[in-house]
Parts: sequence; structure tokens; C-alpha cells
Amino acid sequence: MKTLSAQPLDLDLPACQLGEGIHWDPSTMSLWWLDIAGKRIHRYDTEIAEHRSWTVSKEVSFVFPNDDRTCSSD
Repeated sequence: MKTLSAQPLDLDLPACQLGEGIHWDPSTMSLWWLDIAGKRIHRYDTEIAEHRSWTVSKEVSFVFPNDDRTCSSD
């Protein structure tokens, strides 16, 4: 059996009004989450230590990457 280990990260990321919907994408080593009330989608790429976020027009309750590298949400 393979044993995985995790190390906590101390990151200076923007605060969310209502942070929810966390999703780990192992294919890109990225962490996705939402600011539902703030209407933003966030992504943190652990391989290059980069945070990106996108503003959306409505409150989104989940997000996940598709195989073709696009993103689905609702």
C-alpha cells in the first residue's frame, strides 16, 4: 500500500466571504475552491505556487475541472 504525506502550506491568499466547495485536482496538483457570496472561483497551483481567481456573474456552489482543461460549475 502506498503511503501519502501532506505538508501544511502557509499561504497569503485573499479572504473569502463564504469559502466552500474545495476540490483537489491530482492531474494538475491544484486546489480549487469557491467564494460563494463573493462570486469568485479560486485555484491554487501547488507546482508553481500560483493563485488565480475568476469573477463569476452568479453565486456558484461547486466547480470541477473537465478532462479538456475547461471548468464546470453550478
